[in-house]
Amino acid sequence: MHKVIDQGTQEHLETIVDYHSLESVLSTLSEICALKSEHVAVHWQDTATAKAWMRASDTLDKTAGHTNVRIVS
Repeated sequence: MHKVIDQGTQEHLETIVDYHSLESVLSTLSEICALKSEHVAVHWQDTATAKAWMRASDTLDKTAGHTNVRIVS
């Protein structure tokens, strides 16, 4: 079960996407997941969780590469 993000946070995320682009945000999230994977592997020796974070990183990276959304102002 996932945690619901409140309206204010959703609006903040929308502002970030509008300013930086969806591709950039997804790419950054991919990098964060990869760093979390490395941290879990090194500091906790939890390979299953590290692999899950790396799968999330790979998925976000692939998705970012296929995102072609343009903001028109």
